[in-house]
Amino acid sequence: MTRSVSFYWTRIGLVALSYLLVLGLLFSQQAAQEFVFLIMMLPLAVTAFAFGPLVGVGFGLATGAIFTSLMLLNSGWGVISFGQPIFNMAIYMAIGAACGYLHPKEKTSDDEKQDAWEHALDIQLKLDPRGQVVDSNLRARNVLGTVNNLFDFVHPEEKELAKEHLEYAFARDEARWTLRVVDLNQQSLPVEAQLIRDGDLLMLELHDLSELYKIERRLSEAEARYRVVIEDAIASLDTGIVVLDRNQEVIYANDALGHILGVNHERLVGRDLNRMLEEAKPNFLSPDITEKIAQTSEASQMTIGIQNGKGPRTFDFNSIPISTDRYQGGRIDYYHDITEIKKLEKDLRQKTVRLEAANERLEAFTHVVSHDLKEPLRSLEMFSGYIIEDYEHLLDDEGKDYLNSIGRAAKRMKGLIEDLLELASIGRRNEPKEVVNLNQVVKDVLHDLEASLEGVTVSLPSAPFPEVKVNRTRVEQLFANLISNGVKYNDKEQKQIDVSWEQTGKAYRFCVRDNGMGIEEEYVGSRIFELFERLNPHQDNYSSTGAGLAICKRIVEEYGGKIWAESKFGEGSAFYFTLPRPNTKVVNHHEAVKNLAG
Repeated sequence: MTRSVSFYWTRIGLVALSYLLVLGLLFSQQAAQEFVFLIMMLPLAVTAFAFGPLVGVGFGLATGAIFTSLMLLNSGWGVISFGQPIFNMAIYMAIGAACGYLHPKEKTSDDEKQDAWEHALDIQLKLDPRGQVVDSNLRARNVLGTVNNLFDFVHPEEKELAKEHLEYAFARDEARWTLRVVDLNQQSLPVEAQLIRDGDLLMLELHDLSELYKIERRLSEAEARYRVVIEDAIASLDTGIVVLDRNQEVIYANDALGHILGVNHERLVGRDLNRMLEEAKPNFLSPDITEKIAQTSEASQMTIGIQNGKGPRTFDFNSIPISTDRYQGGRIDYYHDITEIKKLEKDLRQKTVRLEAANERLEAFTHVVSHDLKEPLRSLEMFSGYIIEDYEHLLDDEGKDYLNSIGRAAKRMKGLIEDLLELASIGRRNEPKEVVNLNQVVKDVLHDLEASLEGVTVSLPSAPFPEVKVNRTRVEQLFANLISNGVKYNDKEQKQIDVSWEQTGKAYRFCVRDNGMGIEEEYVGSRIFELFERLNPHQDNYSSTGAGLAICKRIVEEYGGKIWAESKFGEGSAFYFTLPRPNTKVVNHHEAVKNLAG
């Protein structure tokens, strides 16, 4: 429902309400004539005010007739004179006309348009064909004051252009352009002007652009400041930078480029790339390289040598095409000094070569020494056994104990040498790696340890073991060492070994848990993984060399994993270790150094 219709029904509702009120007052009691005469003025006044003077006069006539009828019906009010009805109607008609003149006038559409035009935010004026101002809105009067002609407020430098657009608008019905006007304070004001023909007049609308220009100016100033900061930062770099347009002309070159090439960088801007390289060519250790640089059209990288004030230097040259619309076809070349890096690489290669040679000699020496050491140990073990067997009747118990101790010590020494060789060989040789199914690995390990696992309950996870990329022999050795330790260092009647695993991020975490004697608190940390450290030195026997966990640690770290233990003395131990998933890059420091040097 529109506003006019809803307002119409609102007025009818108010009139009806007033009549109902009067009827209620009339019939609620025996009213006096004067009271009735006055109370009937209420609905008349409301009706006249709601609908205007014409309706008020009509309702005044009807109200007078109704009051006269009431006088005739009510004998208690006395005899009616001949002029009484005429007097009543005249009074009520006058009241209706007076209240009707107070009726608020509704605005027409033309009035509303005029009101919107008058209070518009933009400056608006009506002009005749000669530019005379016929009318102006409130905004125009506040900004420009009282003006009689278009050219009274147009900036002097803009008058010719304004005249052209005035004529164009009368001929073509519309014109739009930007100009400057002069306000009341004689200040120049930038505006966007639009002229629209309306019959014999032109409607001129001026939109203030001063705030927009201020924002644009602040943005330009900020952009200029940032550009200076960036250019200063680039200029202070040690890397030489040159920017070329699509015609291979230099549009920017920093100070470092001049020092690198041995030319004046201030004279490079605007010069052709070939001319720049021709001037710098004597400083290149390989002059032919300048032709490759000049002919570069795609992203490229090369190592070049340049002789400058710091002596012969090595630079990493990179060329990057520019793909922006403004500089399409251009490119950015930069020269980064990598002399020190190349020196470090050379030193590292030389040290690696020497280290590899030393490792080879050490490996040969280790095998020779181990062979020479194990030979007399075998002799000690063998001859001590011969003496016990052949001369047992000549030896007392103390002598037999001495010879048995010699045999056990020789055997333990031989095992220690073998463990040392095993530890030294991990990671030193290029051992092959493959994706290994750990289900089969654990199965083979348990089969090999079958004799020592007699009477031991081994619990495996319900979910199958994952696959890992390792050396099969090494990972079998890892599980065998941890499981056999759980049996060897177990003082319980019902020995229990639990093997489990879970995925943690990019690695698998494994656990070998036992219910044995546990580890003393001072050894639980990294100390138990050190060479020659036994789990419980006060209770350990001579069959342990103290190298088993050190070997486990070396195997795990070779594949980029970690190993640690948790234990409570007397309640068992849990050994955890991680191995990377097959698709995970493994950080192997030995191979990383070798690859960098190679």
